[in-house]
Amino acid sequence: MFWDAVVGAHSYNLYWSNTSGVTKTNGTKIADVTSPYIHNNLVNGRAYYYVVTGVAVDNRESRESAEFVVVPQAVGALDESFNADGVVIYNGLSAWGTDVTESASGNLYVSGSIGLDLALLAFAENGEPLHTFGSDGVVRKDIAGSFDDGRALIFDQSGRLLVAGYGLIATKTSTAVLLRYDDSGHLDTSFGISGLATFGASSYTYNGWEGLALDSAGRIFAGGYYSQSELTSREGTIACYNDDGWLDLSFDGTGFVTYGEDNKHDYCQAVAVNSSGQVLACGTVGKETQDVALLRYEASGVIDETFDVAGLFSYDFGHRNDLGRALVLDNSGRILLLGFYRGSYGKMDTFVMRLLNDGVADPAFSVISLASSTFDIEGDFLALDKAGKILVAGRYGNDIFLRRYDSNGQLDTLFGDNGQVLFDHNLGIDSCIGGLVDHQGRIVLVGSVNAGNGLLLLRYK
Repeated sequence: MFWDAVVGAHSYNLYWSNTSGVTKTNGTKIADVTSPYIHNNLVNGRAYYYVVTGVAVDNRESRESAEFVVVPQAVGALDESFNADGVVIYNGLSAWGTDVTESASGNLYVSGSIGLDLALLAFAENGEPLHTFGSDGVVRKDIAGSFDDGRALIFDQSGRLLVAGYGLIATKTSTAVLLRYDDSGHLDTSFGISGLATFGASSYTYNGWEGLALDSAGRIFAGGYYSQSELTSREGTIACYNDDGWLDLSFDGTGFVTYGEDNKHDYCQAVAVNSSGQVLACGTVGKETQDVALLRYEASGVIDETFDVAGLFSYDFGHRNDLGRALVLDNSGRILLLGFYRGSYGKMDTFVMRLLNDGVADPAFSVISLASSTFDIEGDFLALDKAGKILVAGRYGNDIFLRRYDSNGQLDTLFGDNGQVLFDHNLGIDSCIGGLVDHQGRIVLVGSVNAGNGLLLLRYK
């Protein structure tokens, strides 16, 4: 449970009861607590009533807060208040979701693809389509008449939607795209060219964005991959855009930076901006077998040489196809890194590791590893909940998995079934690509069912 800080309070006392009307006099006291607080050993489905008091340094205690009630539910269960069963499916040929973001009013917005088009979908907090957005909650954008996909989605500081991805514009040629929409689903024509900014479109080159982030000045950072010509390999790329949709030329002189090795394919999968304004990018770096990569750049676009080895943390799991897929910064500035790699059995295994602010592995953290000898486990979603616990989700064979770990990397067995929940829709191939923790601490996952023929949205308590 959470409450707002009280000016002058050094700590708080919590009083609770199973009946309404709880006070300092009749309630059971839990002394010296802080927000957030977890009250353990409660019965699911039973109402518990609480008031909070503030305690000053000299032990003077304030009056009680307004009473509030909590009804605990099974942790990790699907939320029946979301479309009746916690599940939303938008059926359609070649329909899937890749990312989700939440508005200030609690509405959910999903990026992905429907048919051959880049797509945005909007849902009310209860899971119903948001009919005021686009056409009955759906916006589709055809970039150049072929296959398009929205891969990342965020709100900017003015409440406008930014979606990044790629559009296939010719045979073996794609361009990275960044679009901006207003809250009704209309393209913002003041952004780029008629609402669209493109990057890289040389013949026989592949270019695309996979991640988005904002800095405190409102600059937009897009991470992905870029080929300068058909004779060069793909390079990991981070571009910086101004609010008007044009590259910020103060960022390394060109508005973008690339990394990688000659004749190797390198990718950036996610970007983040830390409290110092430095830009972090994770993905893969070529070498012979492809290694996990995490780089840090100054706000000017110059590589931060103080970060691990000359600005680059890389890790080789010993086989091949190692990939950093997502990163999250905790309140201490430490970096959580999620990805997957080819394991010793030839299947894809998932990892989570934690780095200190200087890029060195945190010795206090137990590296998380999910492995199987019979099927792939590909983690795509990483987040911290409001209590600082680590959430990991992705594809578990043909199903979706969601796990919760404590802050030290140990599985939280109080969550779901011994730390994990699985989702299987009609025995088809299901996948999770993104997610978030909403304003109430609920977990929202986005992906697909039926091998990419139905966009999927899940919400867990």
